[in-house]
Amino acid sequence: SAAIVSGLLAGSAILGIDLTKEELTILAANIEGHSDNVAPAIYGGCTVGVRNGTKGWIVDQVSVPEDLFAVLFVPDILSNTNESRAVLPDQVSRPDAVYNIGRAALLVNALSTGRMELLKYATDDRLHQPHRTQAFKAMPHLIAAALKGGAHGAFLSGSGPSVLALATGREVTVSYEMAETARTHGLSGKPMILSIAHCGASVVASS
Repeated sequence: SAAIVSGLLAGSAILGIDLTKEELTILAANIEGHSDNVAPAIYGGCTVGVRNGTKGWIVDQVSVPEDLFAVLFVPDILSNTNESRAVLPDQVSRPDAVYNIGRAALLVNALSTGRMELLKYATDDRLHQPHRTQAFKAMPHLIAAALKGGAHGAFLSGSGPSVLALATGREVTVSYEMAETARTHGLSGKPMILSIAHCGASVVASS
């Protein structure tokens, strides 16, 4: 996603085309197939995006507290996105759909209002993590370790295998707990503490 956005920005700069963020999002999302990753790369921070018709996209930013950090554990294993998607069922139950829809709304509210105590519930999932646990058995243990360390919420990042936790003030402890839990499960990898970028990709120089 970052490569797609960077390529489009570089190409537009070379050609002297001044693309708006909306135009850039449409181009990037149509290449990627969805706006989930290209939108935050363009706008920064957290975004929500939905398809509007066949080729259009509606994207908006969600306010994120300045002191919120992303704590990642990146395993030394490769995950094929197509294979990871293949384990997901074609249909989901109504209760599970309602469960996740409510939590998606709660997540946006928690971030935009700074109600960090809600993230533990907002990041819970029934649609993909239970199925992907079959191939990544350490996942629920890493999530539990992050919460034990003081993370507000934790979840599988995309299709995995990285696990992402959100924390304010407890980042080092959360990182340690995740790394230690990974070690006890025989999983090597790299813990990372990252600030959240509040602005997206931009052209620094075009000369």
